[in-house]
Amino acid sequence: MDSYPGAIKIQAILDRPIDVIATNKVTNSESEKNVKVIQLILSGGFWDQTKELGRGAHVILKGELWHQYTGHHHSRILLDVDHSR
Repeated sequence: MDSYPGAIKIQAILDRPIDVIATNKVTNSESEKNVKVIQLILSGGFWDQTKELGRGAHVILKGELWHQYTGHHHSRILLDVDHSR
């Protein structure tokens, strides 16, 4: 997990790179290949659960993928987490 100045930003480093294929025509939606790092968008209890896991933990996350769209995004792809285990 890496953090940057300002708001807390957590990144997940994937075990294997993935390809993310854009499936709709929303603004700034484009496909990305060979994605190895995803910035996590955590809210509520997910932040508490994640910080307890610590660096190097393996988890399964589910949620909606987004393409970066501001300078505050530190990876090409973001995951808005809605479930973890």
